[in-house]
Amino acid sequence: MLAIYKNYAPCCAHPNCTNKVGFHAKYRKINGTTGYKWKRFCDAHRTTKKAQTDNWKMSMGCQNVDGRYGFECTATIISPTQLDIHHKDGNKHNNVQSNLECLCGNCHSLVTVENGDHLNRYDNVATWPEGLITFE
Repeated sequence: MLAIYKNYAPCCAHPNCTNKVGFHAKYRKINGTTGYKWKRFCDAHRTTKKAQTDNWKMSMGCQNVDGRYGFECTATIISPTQLDIHHKDGNKHNNVQSNLECLCGNCHSLVTVENGDHLNRYDNVATWPEGLITFE
């Protein structure tokens, strides 16, 4: 059964990784259908290779330091936990590298609200066949 859900999972957000990600939990969406919250990174890049993920995020830094979103980032990044993965097109399941960038938590929040991405968080959800996974 686990191999089946991987067909619907997005790829890992780490560059050059083609592994599929897992999901956090099943939840009920506003319209009454079921959704699944996908993880950003594959199991390897969340555990044994987490240092690679942290190094990649730190090397990217907040990519809004140049003010590309209309305001300049003034955060001092000292830890990879301060950096979020931002999906430029607003689709959190589209982990293609050209769609991803690192932003600090503050910039990510502002950009998400400015772009209205928080309003469509249930619109771009990958669908699974009903009954594929059951939670008992």
